[in-house]
Amino acid sequence: MIGRTISHYRILDKLGAGGMGEVYLAHDLRLQRRVALKLLPAELAARRERLERFKREATLVAALDHPNIVTVFSIEEADGLHFITMQLVSGRPLSRRIPRQGLPLEAFFDIAVPVADAVAAAHAKGIVHRDLKPANIMLGDDGQVAVLDFGLAKLLEDEPRAPASSRTSTSTTPLTRAGQAPGTAAYMSPEQAAGGAVDHRSDIFSLAIVLYEMATGRRPFEGSSQVELRAAILAVEPPPVTALRPDLPRHLGRIIARGLEKDPPHRYQSVLDMRNDLAGLRRESESGDVAPVSRFDRGRRGRTLLLTAVALLAAGVLASFLYRWRAAPPTPALRALPLTSWSGSETQPALSPRGDQIAFLWDRGRGSGFDLYVMLLGADEPLQLTRESGRIGYPAWSPRGDQIAFVRRANGGGGQVVSIPALGGKERVLWSTPESSIAYLDWSPGGAQLAFVERRHALDSGRILLLSTDSGETAEVAAPPHRQGVVSDRLPVFAPDGLSLAYVRWYEAPRSEIYLQPLPAGEPRLIVEQSGWIQGMDWMPDASALLFSTPWQGATGLWRSSLAGKVTQLGFGQEAGDLTVAASGDRLVFSQDLTDANVWRIAGPAAALPQAPRSLIASTRDDWAPRYSPDGERIALVSNRSGDFQIWICHADGDACSPYATPARANWPCWSPDGRQLAFSQQVGDQYHLFVGQVDGGFPRQLTWDAASAHACDWSADGRWIYFYSARTGANQIWRVPAGGGTPQQVTEGGGMLPLVSDDHRYVYLLRAGPPAGIWRRALAGGRETLLVEREGLSRRGFALWRGELFYAVRVGNGTTEVERLDPRTGASAIFARLAGTRQGRLSVSPDGRWLVYAQNDARGADLILVENLGG
Repeated sequence: MIGRTISHYRILDKLGAGGMGEVYLAHDLRLQRRVALKLLPAELAARRERLERFKREATLVAALDHPNIVTVFSIEEADGLHFITMQLVSGRPLSRRIPRQGLPLEAFFDIAVPVADAVAAAHAKGIVHRDLKPANIMLGDDGQVAVLDFGLAKLLEDEPRAPASSRTSTSTTPLTRAGQAPGTAAYMSPEQAAGGAVDHRSDIFSLAIVLYEMATGRRPFEGSSQVELRAAILAVEPPPVTALRPDLPRHLGRIIARGLEKDPPHRYQSVLDMRNDLAGLRRESESGDVAPVSRFDRGRRGRTLLLTAVALLAAGVLASFLYRWRAAPPTPALRALPLTSWSGSETQPALSPRGDQIAFLWDRGRGSGFDLYVMLLGADEPLQLTRESGRIGYPAWSPRGDQIAFVRRANGGGGQVVSIPALGGKERVLWSTPESSIAYLDWSPGGAQLAFVERRHALDSGRILLLSTDSGETAEVAAPPHRQGVVSDRLPVFAPDGLSLAYVRWYEAPRSEIYLQPLPAGEPRLIVEQSGWIQGMDWMPDASALLFSTPWQGATGLWRSSLAGKVTQLGFGQEAGDLTVAASGDRLVFSQDLTDANVWRIAGPAAALPQAPRSLIASTRDDWAPRYSPDGERIALVSNRSGDFQIWICHADGDACSPYATPARANWPCWSPDGRQLAFSQQVGDQYHLFVGQVDGGFPRQLTWDAASAHACDWSADGRWIYFYSARTGANQIWRVPAGGGTPQQVTEGGGMLPLVSDDHRYVYLLRAGPPAGIWRRALAGGRETLLVEREGLSRRGFALWRGELFYAVRVGNGTTEVERLDPRTGASAIFARLAGTRQGRLSVSPDGRWLVYAQNDARGADLILVENLGG
């Protein structure tokens, strides 16, 4: 190829071979510049799947506009050859720049942080590299660091998703099929080495391997063959980097070790978190404020290396075993089957003690409330037990299977615990309360008690009570002290042996904890800390583990935790909610959420003519919290269409939507007054923090760092301040922080959420949970706080400002929401619009007043899914 001209590119030299073809140095005769040209050999181009993959690589990388990712200029075909033209980075790969003893700390950070930035940018676009290694990291002669060769990269969702109305399957599209393991063996994650499905956390493991090699000059996993190498990745715990280099900061060892966790849930869940930890450690090292390894730690080095040698020997034995084991008959695979697919929502399933019947709630698609049903598994029609279409929930079987308990909420407040024969009949009230609300329900194995959660008011986190089914007396279950940010305690479930009770605690972040409470008394023990809010939980029949469902990287899944806190994913269960496990332990049933929220538009207050609502921005996932830009040309919103909740920016007509440069799990975007910056809340570890970044490029920077979350922002009219709400002082209050960074300042004393600042910067409008609950206004110069709106059914999220007027949403029942318009200067209010469908998310009025946008649930429902071959 050298010396040949293809189209207008003269081939000068061969640079190497990439994941999909050979790379050459070429001269662009038209633009008079040097480029890298990646050529797909003719014999591979003749194979359709190779050609499509080659084109796909170019498309993926072209979407990644980042200074530390090689730029793709074009994909072309000439003389029967297919090739990609790319930015030429003159220099050497990292694989040829790592000395035997590892890189100096300063050089380590100069490379590690930009590489993590690049991987974070790819993940923000939903792209997983799958072949991170030193050979694919180029160190330019000018100091540039660039990640190369996305030949094995793949989107998190690269197959079309069915419309929400037709979704019944729970399977998800894996990045790799079982048994395949693309990538370079020495830098594979355990899930890659095992040939399983991978996600973005596989890149985090591979990046940690690269960091380990950069720090020590050696790889963490070694083997004389591919089999031994993969076995080492699966089984060996490498020595800490600080055991090999005692001069390194101790915290660097912890960062790399967390990235090398073999179970994906125990790793960093976002490469941005890893990058932020590296950047923070870099700042500490530059200031000299780092902790070196102690002499005691160094004394363990020899023992660690000895143990590693033993582990490597064991890995060889394991490899031999795995080779023989592959020929053994496979265990039955988990299989998910639709149990119901009727109109409306079927939810809150409970399997009978024998596992042959299922109790559940169903609204028949009428939107008028749920009733309790029982169905024999395999039957076509369920038996209806209640006929009130009322406020009931949380069915629980008695141990004998002859009764079903459930919760009934009274219209005027209060609630009851009720039991009804499993075949229908007369109800019996077991316990009632005139004011408190009741949620969740579980029957003890002996039948003598029912566990449930009582909440005395809307802001109460609740207490878990045990109800005697004989005497009707209750006793409160011990709970750990309430810490900052607690939302509620929920989901109490008795262990199969009746000796303990597990329950869940929610935090604002969102984050969940699972506690184990010995019975009849004892101190609760924390066994699991999990990002996201756990939606459903039940025990395995042998009391050895708990199964639960929780949002994780944007798709709810099913998980298993041992009582020691070791968490593993079952590998499917997208959109899973409530769940129940059969007493046999071989099956479970969960509810699958089918909600689909989209952005709608109606005529605004300055429109010449009214217009019927119409869908503006839609996908088969959730799109919500729209916000017009100051010039009215764009709309920022939150969507999980790429797998996790990110900020997206669309044209005001609903077209040309693209993800903003934020990693996963971000929400509540707000525009700066000049429209050049976006602020938003983003999850970092267990908290949400405020970030701000340029709309048209650049990496967002973090503004809040406290140990409490920051939510829902708005800018001051002069662009100097960003307002948000946080519970950092114990209760939600409005705060503000300088847009350029600085110390947050508290604005309110009486509580508040969802701040909106008036155009003249005289007032901040806020939502207060009470008492009294409603929309309030506070003068920023000080003075009284004024209650403007006090209404039953006031949406917690839906209000907007336009030219001094307030627009807010009120739920009035029967699936209808009214948007009311208030002039705070005169107190005059009127109904502005009536909206069908269930609203969720914020309102936003275009700057010219022609349009009002909002989010609406266009599809709302749930099906029951049966999982077989669960195992013990």
